[in-house]
Amino acid sequence: MATVRLDMVFKKADGRNSRVSVDNAREDVTALEVSTFMDNLITKGVFEPNASAFVEKVSAEIVSIETSELTLV
Repeated sequence: MATVRLDMVFKKADGRNSRVSVDNAREDVTALEVSTFMDNLITKGVFEPNASAFVEKVSAEIVSIETSELTLV
């Protein structure tokens, strides 16, 4: 079973970076969709970790983890 996660990194007003992860992301999400989503999070002020708003996009990546259960004998 594969698990897909979207990891987005933002620069905050205090100069530090903060990561937001979305579990069960679509594998076919586009860079434009992610960029637009990140812009909306910044513009709407959705998150303010430690009272410091997001001010800039830093990076984004799709992380896919394949899990295989083992049968123990």
